[in-house]
Amino acid sequence: MSTPEEMEAKRAEIVKKVEMAKKAMEEEEKKKEQLTKKFGTHYGITCDGCGCTPMVGYRWHCKDCKNHDLCDGCHDKFKNGEFIHNNKQNVVSQTISDHHFEAEAQLGAGFKPFSKEAYSQKVKKVKPNEPCSCNSGKKFKKCCGDPAKAK
Repeated sequence: MSTPEEMEAKRAEIVKKVEMAKKAMEEEEKKKEQLTKKFGTHYGITCDGCGCTPMVGYRWHCKDCKNHDLCDGCHDKFKNGEFIHNNKQNVVSQTISDHHFEAEAQLGAGFKPFSKEAYSQKVKKVKPNEPCSCNSGKKFKKCCGDPAKAK
């Protein structure tokens, strides 16, 4: 059996580990939240890998190079060890270890973030007593909105 002092020491160690885990989870959540703010359309930015413009999604900017950006697809290839660089005007190192990419968004400089509002389209609900959109002259409920005729 353990002595009360040993049990208290184990308890303190467990509490410390739990606090560290909570802190790590909070930091990871903050990183995810900051990353989602950088997801959008980057007008005026060209991917140095595939040449797509504007960049849609995340813009991955190399922190070691003056002007080196990749789109999501090229960044995924980069993470898997494949270095794609087709921009002949922008000369960068061909060594993978020379590049460290981070997601970047320049607010106010041609960046438009995606939002739920951009995806959700408001569709006007047709009221039953409005004229039918098929121009039959009948009310919607007696024409295209009639469930008996839909069968």
